[in-house]
Amino acid sequence: ADNHALVIGCCEKYPYLTNIRQLYGTKNDAEHIYNLLVNKHHAVSEKNALLITGKDATYRNITTKLKSMERKKDLKAGDTLYMLYSGHGTSLFDKGYFGKKFKTDKMVREWISNSTGLIPYDLNPKNLSQTMIITKRDFKPVFKRLDERGIKIVWITDACFAGHAYRGANDSSHQKFVTFDSSKIVYNKKS
Repeated sequence: ADNHALVIGCCEKYPYLTNIRQLYGTKNDAEHIYNLLVNKHHAVSEKNALLITGKDATYRNITTKLKSMERKKDLKAGDTLYMLYSGHGTSLFDKGYFGKKFKTDKMVREWISNSTGLIPYDLNPKNLSQTMIITKRDFKPVFKRLDERGIKIVWITDACFAGHAYRGANDSSHQKFVTFDSSKIVYNKKS
């Protein structure tokens, strides 16, 4: 079995959002995870790994790259797709800027119900429904098809309201969660 990776870090600056707190570590997080997977541990070959950061972390680029991973001929049953998203997230429970915007956009309110909105570089507050990554709309169908093909998905989301992303990712009867037991972690000590 082979491993594949789609690693996303977004964003330090947004062209349409001036009232959102900047996240300076997301690009570093993404680059670090990519380097761990590809260069340090050699878990994923470079030809099977995609890194998207900064201005490249657009709605279209992220969703297109995920769909292109799905279409890869060499992504087969037994393979694992590692996916990381590090960046801003939101949901209907957001009491900040995005929560206020949801009150004015009925379509987004319906889509984001029981889901998470991930904030790509090009998110436009005037067109949330077409520029926000809504996990149950944009990721769930791809994850479902990959799961049906026997491809394992390890999805890590470092964003506010990330728990809602997983709720909307698959049918509740088929959800697969991994619980980490930190007492089992073995740290390598250098002399």
